[in-house]
Amino acid sequence: MVNTRLVVITGVVLLLMSTLVSCTRTPTVPEPENELVIQLVLQAGNRWQAGALSRVMGADDHGNVYFSQGNVRVMASFGGSTRFEFLPRDTTLLDTRGVLVEENYNISTLNLPVVEDSTYELKVTHEEYPTVTGTTTVPSLSGVFFNEVDNIVEWNGEGAAVYELTIYKPVPGTIMQKVSSHLVWDRESYQVKPGQLDLTRAYFFQVAAYDSNYYRHTILRDEAAGVEGGRGLFGSKVIEGDWYRPGVQDGP
Repeated sequence: MVNTRLVVITGVVLLLMSTLVSCTRTPTVPEPENELVIQLVLQAGNRWQAGALSRVMGADDHGNVYFSQGNVRVMASFGGSTRFEFLPRDTTLLDTRGVLVEENYNISTLNLPVVEDSTYELKVTHEEYPTVTGTTTVPSLSGVFFNEVDNIVEWNGEGAAVYELTIYKPVPGTIMQKVSSHLVWDRESYQVKPGQLDLTRAYFFQVAAYDSNYYRHTILRDEAAGVEGGRGLFGSKVIEGDWYRPGVQDGP
């Protein structure tokens, strides 16, 4: 009778121990899947658009290079009917032993006239990867102006999630030298700090308006902003600027 009780107690203890072990076991991490990574920001006013295409390797991928101009297509469309194809250029890097260091494709097109306040669609197809699709609506921007009386830079924008103001000054021997750069997302102006600029010399004020996809990817660190079926960014921007020269009201 004593031996029977001992066996029962021992069995209960072992059952409790196995339950605790199973509860504290490290959860299984899902294996990564093969995915395409797109980095493409369309710029209004430019016909030449460029970006990059790479990939995420899954657990069953041993580093074989799958990209080639014959099996990958990057298409952008406007209005659902007008299509533009990006041409890939291999920029894969190998070390001196021939081992893959970085696999990347530059993609570009010379004939995609991006228009403000318009929506563009993206489609990336590859025989070894899921199809990537995306959508971006280009913001609009105008009226960049520096008010020297109030020491404030103002502009008119619509559809932008974030603005980037960059202040340049001309320097002999160089094209332009950057003075400062500032992100603005809650207004359409920037108050220049007292003494930040020497108003006896010329400056160029450049404002870039970015869509919500760009904001999500660069500010909020979203791995897939404006894209589905893969990772990366499909966004858009528009850039405008204005000169300030002492004694001159408008333009360069």
